[in-house]
Amino acid sequence: MKLIATKIAIVLGTAALAAGCSGGAGSSESMPTPPAAANAAPTISSIASQTIDEGGATDALAFTIGDAETPADALTVSVSSSNGSMVAADGFEMTGSAYLTDGFQVSLNGSLTDTHLKDDTPALSGGKAGDALPFTPEWSASLNANYEWSVGAQAMAYIGGSLRHLSDQTASYDLAYRTAHGKQRTVESYDVFDLQTGVDFGRWTLELYGKNLTDADGKTSTGGIGSVPLGALPTGVIRPRTYGLTVGFNF
Repeated sequence: MKLIATKIAIVLGTAALAAGCSGGAGSSESMPTPPAAANAAPTISSIASQTIDEGGATDALAFTIGDAETPADALTVSVSSSNGSMVAADGFEMTGSAYLTDGFQVSLNGSLTDTHLKDDTPALSGGKAGDALPFTPEWSASLNANYEWSVGAQAMAYIGGSLRHLSDQTASYDLAYRTAHGKQRTVESYDVFDLQTGVDFGRWTLELYGKNLTDADGKTSTGGIGSVPLGALPTGVIRPRTYGLTVGFNF
């Protein structure tokens, strides 16, 4: 999956860039994976050092994210600036997990984030002091559950699910929209519900899954009007409702 991080150019100005990503709804995924599956950290490709003139902007910066346990469209990418005078950011994160019975674990992750510009961006970028950073939800949360049990002497069955919520977000800065409406465009909140069940036989596994079972129409990015025909607003969306069957074998 590739994300075109136009919002980085808008926000950073002359500041240095640091980028990272995390699973789920903005915090580490704590629900155990099926037996024999290792919990791997999310990955993000490197971004070359950038030199930006004062008041200028970079070209679009492309990078790739991924995670072994979490679909790419469910990952949250965070961006920070070394110039604290440009962006104000406050918030907190929480996570907790518990085994309710033998083999049954639940976990809850949540975050509250308040980010906004302290100063206007370069005029053509359209960001004004007080605007929230693009695609940074104020609230995000995920509830995860997983139950596993023995099947015979050498197999383990499991069933699990997750419910993720992202609150309303500011879309990519748009000078024309900001001028006409006095505020940035808003992307509505959405929820994503996933389920999976399977059996691990040691050397091979069988899993049936359903992703985004409510077929939520979550938005992940927006572009500028005029870049596509008929005045449409280019928009990235999460993966629609998807069902699948996976078979794994350990050599």
